[in-house]
Amino acid sequence: MVHRRLRVPYGRPRFIIAYRNGNIQLMPSESCPANSVIVLRLPSTRIIATQWSPDGTMFAVSGLQMDLPEGDRNVLHFLNAEGERLQSIRLASGNFAGIAWESSGLRVGALIDTNIFLVVIKFPYKWAYCGQTLVYCYRSLDEDEVLVFFETRMEIKTKRYLQNTCCIRGIGDQCLVVFRSNELRGAVRQQLRLGCLFSHIKYTLQLCDSIGTPMDQQSTSLAPDFVAVAQGVVAVATWDSFTVWQYDTTRKAAPTIIGALALDQTRIESVSGAASQRVPTRAANNGKVFYIDQPSADGPLSNASLTGKTTDLICAIACSPSLLLVVSE
Repeated sequence: MVHRRLRVPYGRPRFIIAYRNGNIQLMPSESCPANSVIVLRLPSTRIIATQWSPDGTMFAVSGLQMDLPEGDRNVLHFLNAEGERLQSIRLASGNFAGIAWESSGLRVGALIDTNIFLVVIKFPYKWAYCGQTLVYCYRSLDEDEVLVFFETRMEIKTKRYLQNTCCIRGIGDQCLVVFRSNELRGAVRQQLRLGCLFSHIKYTLQLCDSIGTPMDQQSTSLAPDFVAVAQGVVAVATWDSFTVWQYDTTRKAAPTIIGALALDQTRIESVSGAASQRVPTRAANNGKVFYIDQPSADGPLSNASLTGKTTDLICAIACSPSLLLVVSE
């Protein structure tokens, strides 16, 4: 369990129960209602131990991957507080006895036989450069996330305080900040690769100027696993779907543009040219979710829920003011 002296945001899981058969339950407290429990499963895994990181933002799970050869079964999984898998690594063979975090949260010790293996944690830094301003995010000692806009010529800092910042991107003289709008409460959410369901978590896409003043924003339910930006266009994608937001900083009427692939036309075309469909106007499509398994020549792209798992997961996206490229496995 996360130490009570830590300042954990309300609703974020901090109590974990792991079963030997690979099932894990995440809860905000020991006595939370059933609809606040996150249930996930590590397939073909026999769990040995699990432990929260010192800051409570993620946890490590050690175990045996039973569907691997006997000498390669020792694995260590890292998941965040909502149950999303961050990384999985294989360790040396032997008797995997347990794990322990260093107090800084930057290393994990794994005890195998009579050896201690140290796993070094390298966090991805969130930063971007827009115009003459460096934008970066860090966590303060009070567990607040501080978003800093540092003007490099005049050396002036402007600070904003956010929670759950996901990514930062630079667009000319502006920057895009993506953050989770609310904490997870109740619904089950897991990545496709864990074989789980989705919950309705809202993310905010906020366009700011060089001193952090919001200029425009949009909400989406898609987890920002992949984010691409261009002048006037922001694309966000998860493993099986994507959405396009065409922002407006002038607050004037914008031309009729929308895109899944061809952003400056009134139709969407596949890369192969096999599908070409009419789509509604920009205002009607901003924020809609499109699924990569649904484009066809028989009908327009739909924003209906996906009924089954896709086998062609999105692995990268890129965009320009007139084109969005979605790459799948």
